[in-house]
Amino acid sequence: MAYITLLITNNQLLPETLRIWLFSSQACESMFRTARSMSGTFSSVVNFSVTEFLRRAEKLSVLQTIKSEVESNPDFPFHFPSHHKQEIERIVQHEFADARELVASLNITILNKVGNPIAMDELFENQSSTYTYLLADSTTKEALIIDPVIDTVERDAKLIQQLGLNLRYAVNTHVHADHITGSGKLKALFPGCQSVLSNLSGAKADIYLKDGEFIKIGESGRTPLALECRATPGHTNGCMSFVWHDYGAVFTGDALLIRGCGRTDFQQGSADSLFTSIHSKLFSLPDHYLVYPAHDYTGQTCSSILEEKTLNPRLTKSREEFIQIMANLNLSYPKQIDKALPANLVCGLQGDL
Repeated sequence: MAYITLLITNNQLLPETLRIWLFSSQACESMFRTARSMSGTFSSVVNFSVTEFLRRAEKLSVLQTIKSEVESNPDFPFHFPSHHKQEIERIVQHEFADARELVASLNITILNKVGNPIAMDELFENQSSTYTYLLADSTTKEALIIDPVIDTVERDAKLIQQLGLNLRYAVNTHVHADHITGSGKLKALFPGCQSVLSNLSGAKADIYLKDGEFIKIGESGRTPLALECRATPGHTNGCMSFVWHDYGAVFTGDALLIRGCGRTDFQQGSADSLFTSIHSKLFSLPDHYLVYPAHDYTGQTCSSILEEKTLNPRLTKSREEFIQIMANLNLSYPKQIDKALPANLVCGLQGDL
């Protein structure tokens, strides 16, 4: 498998063009030896999936600039012997060509502050272009799933069983209109699993979350995986985004999409509320936080707060301009809304009740 490594020194990220390192399983030992041989304090290693590397590498032209950056930057904190520079260049050039084939099958593995492994899988459902996220604490095997889709429950359940996980929560960012949630089916397959929604969703759930609360898995007395709940109404009045501060990421549902946002013309939608939610609850996060949306229709997998603050064509406008844009989208009626919405009000199990 191929991963990306961010080297963190004295808890400060390296310069942007030097933060990203690509290595395959064959190159792991070489890269770790290289990292540890560098001067300075080696604090930790964070591994990101090739999916994220490809997106950043193409934009930052890392492959073309990494060597010149090291050679030309006298303030760069590490000294690279020439054979290390050559090895890094060889790994990048050789492995990048094969990386695209691995993207679909890779998961993300990170080490948190005390070295406790946490895993995240980003899964995709084709019909509604929905992303489902499976997060797990590898020590306790506790897991939660965000925005599961009923059509891919068997796939998700198989992965959960293969990994030996204990699914605690099936979380929905809001009551979806474009697909039926898989929460109810997952609860049937995993009896200890509880469904989770915003307290303002108006739908059935086992647990209702309020703005500012946390949902946690893992060992509560040590280092649980904790998601902060931030109410982000506008697409619907019950939209909730989940911030993973330890990882530097936010799961935004349909509120904030990559270079877009959720529509506001049904389900108590409000362009004015959505503008407020995104700017006050999401754009207030640190710029480097990754954005994981519930949907993407162009093949992109994630973004960042900085990118959306500066590049999102709707959200770089004034409030008045944004409201005008949203009022004139002229979007078609959601194909599955008449079936999905009633089912999602009862955990996706309307036909089974």
